[in-house]
Amino acid sequence: VAEPPLDLLMRLIWETGFRFAEAATLRACDIDLGESLVAVVPRGSFRPKTRNSQRRVPISQSLVGDLIALATVTDAPLFACGDNNPYPYWRHRLRKAQREAAVRDFKFQDLRRAVADRLRRSGVTVDVYCKMMGHSPITGLRHYSIVDNDDLRDAHEAGMANGRKRRLRPPKVKASRLDS
Repeated sequence: VAEPPLDLLMRLIWETGFRFAEAATLRACDIDLGESLVAVVPRGSFRPKTRNSQRRVPISQSLVGDLIALATVTDAPLFACGDNNPYPYWRHRLRKAQREAAVRDFKFQDLRRAVADRLRRSGVTVDVYCKMMGHSPITGLRHYSIVDNDDLRDAHEAGMANGRKRRLRPPKVKASRLDS
C-alpha cells in the first residue's frame, strides 16, 4: 500500500537494518553494483552514529535495480524530500500508508528491530548481525534482544532435554572410631 518511493525506503530498511538516517541519506554512488553492497559512510552533513556504524551491507539484486532506477543524480540522496529534516516528512507518509492498509502503527525503528530479531532467530551469530546493524556485539544485544514466551519455552525444553544426568551413588560413609 505504501506509495513509491516510501515502499523502497521501507524495503531498504527491512533488508539492511539501516537506521532511518542512514537510509534517508543513501545515494546511488553508495551502492556497489558489482557486489550488491550498500555502504554507510560519512557524506555531507551525515555522519554515522559510531565508528562501528561505517559498514558495507549486502542487499538483493532486485532492490539494487529499484534503487538505481530511483536515482536521478549519483551524489544526491535517493529519498530526497526537499526538507532539512526528512524524518517528519517520511513518518507522515508512513502513517498515511498504515491508515490505508489498516495496519497497526509502527515506526521505522521497528523495522530495524525486526531485522535484528529475524537475523538472530535464523541462527546468525551475534557478531555478524551486530556488524550488519552497525553495533558492537554488547550494544546490539542490549538494543535488539527480543525474548518472547516461545523463546523461554524453547530454552526450558532444551535445558530439560540436555540436562546433565548424574549417576546416583550411595553416599560414602566414613568409618567412625567406634567401628575400629
